[in-house]
Amino acid sequence: MIDLNDIKKHYDGRPAAVFGLGVSGMSSTVALLESGFDVLVWDDREDQREKAKDYGAKIHDLTSDMPKDTAFLVLAPGVPLTHPAPHPVVKKAQSLGIEILSDIELLHRAKPDTKTIGITGTNGKSTTTALIGHILKQAGKTVEVGGNLGLPALAFNDVGDDGIYVIELSSYQLDLCPTFKPDISILLNITPDHLDRHGGIDGYAKAKSRIFGNGNTAICSIDDQYCKNILADAASAKKISISLTDIGAEIFVKDNILFDGDQKVELQSIPNLKGAHNHQNIMAAYAACRAAGLSVQEIEDGLHSFPGLEHRQKAVRTIDGITFVNDSKATNDEATAKALSSFHNIYWIAGGQAKGPKYPESAKYFDRIRHAYLIGEGADDLATECEKYNVANTHSKILHAAVFKAYEDALADIKQNKTDKAVVLLSPACASWDQFNNFEQRGQVFIECVNYLPNKLPNK
Repeated sequence: MIDLNDIKKHYDGRPAAVFGLGVSGMSSTVALLESGFDVLVWDDREDQREKAKDYGAKIHDLTSDMPKDTAFLVLAPGVPLTHPAPHPVVKKAQSLGIEILSDIELLHRAKPDTKTIGITGTNGKSTTTALIGHILKQAGKTVEVGGNLGLPALAFNDVGDDGIYVIELSSYQLDLCPTFKPDISILLNITPDHLDRHGGIDGYAKAKSRIFGNGNTAICSIDDQYCKNILADAASAKKISISLTDIGAEIFVKDNILFDGDQKVELQSIPNLKGAHNHQNIMAAYAACRAAGLSVQEIEDGLHSFPGLEHRQKAVRTIDGITFVNDSKATNDEATAKALSSFHNIYWIAGGQAKGPKYPESAKYFDRIRHAYLIGEGADDLATECEKYNVANTHSKILHAAVFKAYEDALADIKQNKTDKAVVLLSPACASWDQFNNFEQRGQVFIECVNYLPNKLPNK
């Protein structure tokens, strides 16, 4: 837990307010209480209010009554700050001149001299964040990893003078960081997302651009125009461009090789980072770790030992030449397209609660699918799409049946020399809520099914 006593000195005993008691809000509440603040909290959920009360916070409806002497308001990132309209608690704080912050801003103010690496972008943030943390830890660095991913910022341990905080940052969190700029900042990409919360794509891009500035190191893709413009305008002291397509970038990938001046890193053999989108994550992690002082060899060692994120294109097991890949996190067409683009000879398990009847991005890679096994509410729409592209498919209905049938079919094709290896890929392109509590549970059931399979079926 981060010690906030140095912050407390500046507020002469004034209370802090926390609105929204999710993971980060509750962590902020505990950190503030442990540092001696009086903490006023509010959340629509009574159980969360009671939990905060048990820690020692005071329940106070901040939307209707916020004390004028409140030191600052820690706002949950899911609460609208500007669009589609400021939340009433935001209006209340602004009318009283009370500063509105995130837990990450408080971390920065408590530990201003600790090195930070910040990662943002529409896609790939979590993998890049986890990858950087893994490489640094493997190289012997003291590291805490979290923010928008996993551990909330104020739950970090003190990493000391030589440690590093690796922080995933959403656009919402960046809006709530008035002074924080990571020492090494990464912007991966910008595609339309959360537009209602930022008043459109320009507002969204502006929020992302806040990661740069104050003389820091800026690592940025130049593969989309928004990022390219942001990097050009950044006030950072050092700018490092990365690209999957432009060999004029400082760091680029061509033919599965990362190029950095005279340095080269071969990417094809890295087991848990397949596909072009992961090559972008690798470039960003490589650039950040080099900027943090690591050697190329230390980075390569970390890349090869990276276990992957749970439920994100993670290899579970290989049986009889069949690799089972858990990509349960792929809950939409775009995410599944990335998985399909990463493999060949695919026995695809898909379906669930559909977000739309069409799958235009995934369809670009349907020629890689040998057979599809369709489950859940979205199975009929997916079957229609498969048949449009002449993809053989089976209405498996439930995940267990899909896994076992996919294994049986893939093994038969290998034995009949129709293919020498295969990938059974769970990448549903749909939400999980029709049959599971969340995508994590869906992925765990897939893993359990795979682990139930024998190492070798008897020859038929």
